[in-house]
Amino acid sequence: MTLIEHWKSAWLKIEDLYNKGRICSERHLQSEFFHIFLSDKEFMKKYMIHVEPTIYSDNRDHKERKITGIKPDILITKGQKIVAYVELKYVPNSYIQYEKDIHNFSKIYFYRGKDFPIYLKVNPINGDWNYEDKYTFDKDLMLIYAMIINQKSDFITLRERIWSLKEYMFSEKPRYLYLIGIVNNKTAPEFSIEPK
Repeated sequence: MTLIEHWKSAWLKIEDLYNKGRICSERHLQSEFFHIFLSDKEFMKKYMIHVEPTIYSDNRDHKERKITGIKPDILITKGQKIVAYVELKYVPNSYIQYEKDIHNFSKIYFYRGKDFPIYLKVNPINGDWNYEDKYTFDKDLMLIYAMIINQKSDFITLRERIWSLKEYMFSEKPRYLYLIGIVNNKTAPEFSIEPK
């Protein structure tokens, strides 16, 4: 299975759990993804899942700033490459605040394929970063946005043009995957995957 196929399979399991009333928060959604992937032996042979790692580099970025403090909900690595950057949203009864997530997506996407060291592992002896274990963002970095949201959220109508909005500074449309569960308060939620 490809990385996308693993995520699509996981989303079907999330849909089933949600429809049984078994997901009650964003942290719960995050823990279910972690459990699904950790239990998938095929996935774990190829990839590693990192839950809420703090992005850190001792290099300066293109504007002479250090990248610090960005904390994705999930990162997926393959070897020393970061292959997926994942944000989650769980707001089935209200609007989602997506601006910060999209801004972070755009900031991180700039570093795909660059030799820009990122540290994800901690040195257990001193609690500092393990500077011997460097990661970089893969040139084919995938941005994944998984959400269970209310149908009234403006993200539903904006998602087609969101990657071209000037304030997010994408130089090109990124490689992305939306996993969307729309709660409409009348019928069963509609779960979908884009692009299909």
